[in-house]
Amino acid sequence: MLNNLVLFLGLLLLIFISSFSLSHQMILFLFLFLVSLKTKVSITHIFYRIKFFLLSLILIYALSIPGEILFYYYFISVSYEGIAQAFFNSLRLLNIFSLVAIMMSVLPKKYLIVKIIKFADFFSFFGLNKDRLSARLFLTFEYFELFKNYQFKFSTFTSELKKILAKDYQAEVKIMPESVALNHIDFIWIVIFVSVASLIGVFL
Repeated sequence: MLNNLVLFLGLLLLIFISSFSLSHQMILFLFLFLVSLKTKVSITHIFYRIKFFLLSLILIYALSIPGEILFYYYFISVSYEGIAQAFFNSLRLLNIFSLVAIMMSVLPKKYLIVKIIKFADFFSFFGLNKDRLSARLFLTFEYFELFKNYQFKFSTFTSELKKILAKDYQAEVKIMPESVALNHIDFIWIVIFVSVASLIGVFL
């Protein structure tokens, strides 16, 4: 029951996190930081892993968005609005990564995969290829486990990438479990989730 509630609330946050204002993003960050203290997730480690992505995001927003000029030199200009948008989107991205990491830390891997397969089974009524989606999602989780502690360095990036592409990881990746049947409890949970998400979307 607790796992269902965590997954339910986590998915709702992931869906609507892009609609949150800056103040809401800061409150969410504080909440996720406090939760991370009770789990194995380190937000500072997440920040370190995506630091170059965040830096690129900050530079793109700070240099490309017009507005009140804070700094100007030759063809380079930094605006107040650009800095504000850079901070807002960086914080939002950090919240998304942190939320996903906390969910994957709290929820058992097998439970998460089974729920994803059942969710895909529900949408197979609308023409979605359940087997293909389930296989891809499962392999994504498996490869994430393989590479989550992999250390990439710019000095050896090309050679390391060649090794990764040349290696056959199929022996290390577990065979996907057989499809799990969707029962009436799962159907009710999914209907409630879709209904709640639709209501929140209307008010947002």
